[in-house]
Amino acid sequence: MAATEELIEIPTEIGDGGEPLLPKKEKKPHEKGITFREFDHVKDFEDLVRTIVTLCDGDEQERLREMEDWIIKNEGTWVLPEGFNTFLGSVFHKPDWPSAGRIAMVRLLSYGAEQDDIVYILHMDRK
Repeated sequence: MAATEELIEIPTEIGDGGEPLLPKKEKKPHEKGITFREFDHVKDFEDLVRTIVTLCDGDEQERLREMEDWIIKNEGTWVLPEGFNTFLGSVFHKPDWPSAGRIAMVRLLSYGAEQDDIVYILHMDRK
């Protein structure tokens, strides 16, 4: 540690108030973030159903019906039961389920992220 000493630059210019002026840092140009303002949640839900409905068991098909209440009928995430996170896990992790279903689910969750009650989904695993 002693072998590599850093030199600290001491400002030599004095400002109007008698305090030393610090060198200005270079600012990087601001890059605008990517935002998605328009969602076609009905089409995304139809894509999800079309892709995975034949692969779902009875409970998973019930989760799709509950998602329809949330997404299509706009009833809020309170209609989703506690087991919804298990259904999400199935969509994202079952190897025999197509990627198109995963993409549609991510888009639907993005749509839900702009709603106030999305926090209910995030807290479903807290019981």
